[in-house]
Amino acid sequence: MNEKTLQIKDKLSILKRQDFELNTFGSSSHLYQSNPLTEEQIGLFENKNNIKLPNDFRDFLIQIGIGAGPDYGILSLNQMETEFNEWAERKGGHSKMNYLTEISSNKARMIEEEKTNKPEKFCSITLENVNGILPIQTEGCTYFGVLVLNGDEVGKIWFIDINEYKAMPSGVKESLTFIEWYENWLDLSLEKANNNPHYKKILHTEQPWWKRIFS
Repeated sequence: MNEKTLQIKDKLSILKRQDFELNTFGSSSHLYQSNPLTEEQIGLFENKNNIKLPNDFRDFLIQIGIGAGPDYGILSLNQMETEFNEWAERKGGHSKMNYLTEISSNKARMIEEEKTNKPEKFCSITLENVNGILPIQTEGCTYFGVLVLNGDEVGKIWFIDINEYKAMPSGVKESLTFIEWYENWLDLSLEKANNNPHYKKILHTEQPWWKRIFS
């Protein structure tokens, strides 16, 4: 397990113990439980859809797994595929995970510039198809987080409202990698837990992750 994955696993464990009443949005659905996947399971999914998952997401699925995560958590591989196929059907049935996505760094910069000039405005692009993206989580209703599978935004997380297929970078003004996005959720949730008297406070008596790596 690499340094970053171990750090994230530690933070997830701490959040689970602090938020024992499941106050964090969506946590009652996943209960901070994660189920690691095998190389074989991931390989079958990749081969079936003719894709290669970004390395950090692939490693995460093996070392930590589906389940615990932002909002209602990380979807199962079957849920990801089912959701994508439904989107593709609504878009005319021609979209594929391995086709080149419309999402690009230029469009991310365009949104960033627009948001900088008009911070109160909801800034997004409208997708003509759902090529090259993978739904990996939902915050409910029609709002999803997707992982970009190809192009110059490969490995980044974007948000999509599938009512009109409006998309925007996960950092609002910029797109985050999967690991950056996931750790950002952990950090914000831990900060909220530490500042909320209704959350359980724990003593950080365990040996820190960096000592376990370098000792």
